[in-house]
Amino acid sequence: MKSFIPILLLLLSWPLFSQQQSTKADSSRTETMLADSVEADVQHEKNLLHTPVHHGFYGALETKSASIGPSATNSLLTSAQAGWILNRKYVIGLKIGGLASRVKAPPLPQINGLILIQNYGGLYLSYVHNSPKLAHLEIGSLFGLGQVFYRDAEYRARYKQIDAYLIIEPGVAVILNIVPGFRLGGGLSYRYTDRVNLIGLTDADLSGISVNLIAKIGKF
Repeated sequence: MKSFIPILLLLLSWPLFSQQQSTKADSSRTETMLADSVEADVQHEKNLLHTPVHHGFYGALETKSASIGPSATNSLLTSAQAGWILNRKYVIGLKIGGLASRVKAPPLPQINGLILIQNYGGLYLSYVHNSPKLAHLEIGSLFGLGQVFYRDAEYRARYKQIDAYLIIEPGVAVILNIVPGFRLGGGLSYRYTDRVNLIGLTDADLSGISVNLIAKIGKF
């Protein structure tokens, strides 16, 4: 009879022991599922730049053919550009430029012989598609400020008023890899100007399409 009592107690406690083991197993499975879920979230995280980041840089000169001024004179604009390239795709840079050819100013009261002076500059952002290929595409835009004023053809005097304006210039170019470190390209852009208030000029006089030629030197 005495030997039967421990066996009876063991039989009575077995369901409780089994339930505890089952609870521990369920808890362990839950922890494992949570850990797998967190790991899956980390694995599926997307980033704009893949590490390690490849850095490049370049300097560029650009020449543009465009119609400028009330008479829509066919003119040359020149600009200089410096850019920082991330993973051969994304460019963050600065760009400055201005009118390189002489454009007659519109007629002003009692003043003759003036020429138009235009300068601009700002932040340049672009995306480069398939940079390592021989020929590839670059899409970018300038966001900046400009100034325009008149002065005499001999640069001895300036008309008293200077006007500042906003400029946005999106564009697209086909770039050709000539040799390592040197690239040449051509494309189109559109200058959109706003708040031009200089006497004789409007926004439309400084806005328009440009045909562009660009040469880049750097580490791509």
